[in-house]
Amino acid sequence: MAFAAALPAEVRTFVDIGSGGGIPGLPVALERPELSGTLLDASNKRTAFLVWAVSELGLSDRIEVVTGRAEDVARDPEYRSAADAVVSRGFGPPAMTVECASGLVREGGLIVISEPPIRRAWPADGLATVSLVELPHGDQEGTNPDHKVVTFQRTGELDDRYPRSAKHLKRDALFQLDE
Repeated sequence: MAFAAALPAEVRTFVDIGSGGGIPGLPVALERPELSGTLLDASNKRTAFLVWAVSELGLSDRIEVVTGRAEDVARDPEYRSAADAVVSRGFGPPAMTVECASGLVREGGLIVISEPPIRRAWPADGLATVSLVELPHGDQEGTNPDHKVVTFQRTGELDDRYPRSAKHLKRDALFQLDE
């Protein structure tokens, strides 16, 4: 899977935002047994399933499930800037995804998100607002060639105002991607 392959050996912790049915977090955990992680979703129904799945797969000793909105959890001192990496597939609009993820990943850490088959230009100035840069890596393909990932690195301190509230995330996106 492209997500696990995009995480270098020094990564030890990850958060899957908008984990839903556990993709990509559960496959990452299964492919990379040295990692510990958090599966994060706002839906009680989905996190109840994830708790069951984590237990059934024997991952309870290193994978936790958290119910909450990513922008809120990213402000919790236990999770803020704590993960080596954040992974996401289908979380939300690109600007919302990177803004929420930037609050969960440590300085120097990585954010790996799914990208549609057509490569898009991510605006450097919008990414810089939340202390991110896009890393060049070519198109890393997973088991489905239509799903590629794009990787960002957090390069500095994150301003305390990020991520913003859900209302602000929806109303005033940091950037729009060209389709």
